[in-house]
Amino acid sequence: MEFIKRKIFPYVSIIQTELKMKISMKDSIKKFIAPRIMGVVGASDNPKKFGYLAYRELKKRGYTLYPVNTARTTIDGDTCFHSVHDLPPEVVHLLVVLPPQSTENLIREIDPSVIRMVWMQNGAESMEAVDMCREKEIEAVYRQCILMHASPVRSYHLLHRWWWMASPKKYK
Repeated sequence: MEFIKRKIFPYVSIIQTELKMKISMKDSIKKFIAPRIMGVVGASDNPKKFGYLAYRELKKRGYTLYPVNTARTTIDGDTCFHSVHDLPPEVVHLLVVLPPQSTENLIREIDPSVIRMVWMQNGAESMEAVDMCREKEIEAVYRQCILMHASPVRSYHLLHRWWWMASPKKYK
C-alpha cells in the first residue's frame, strides 16, 4: 500500500490537475469565440505572416474583426486601428499575433475594464504575459491556435482540434 501512495497517487493528482486546466481552457476558448467579434493585434497584409492568414480566415468564417497595426491604414479593405485604445467599445476580446516581447508590452498597456479577454496565438505568448493577464484579471487563452477552434473549423485544423480535445495537455 505504501508503494501505491508514494508512486501512483502523485501521478493521479497530476493527471487530475491537467484535466481540470484543460477543461478551464476549453471554457475560456468557448467564451472568447462565442461573441464572434474581436480586435486582431498584429493583423497584417503580408501573406507570409500569420497575422494575414488569421485575419483573412476568421473574416471568411464570419467573424467581425477590427485590425490593429501601427504601420497600416487598411488591412483586407478594413480600416486599421493604430492602438487598442482606438477600438470601438464593443471590442472586449483581443487576438494577439505578435512576437512575445511585443505581447508583453501590449498586455502592460491594456485596461482590464475595457479588454476582458486576450487570446495569445500560439507563439505570441510568454509566461510573463500570461502572468500579467492573471494579475490584471484578464482572462487569457494561450498555447492555442485560434483557427483550430473558431467555427467552422476547416482542413487540418479539424484533425488537430479533435486530437487536442481527446488528449490531456499541460498548461501553466
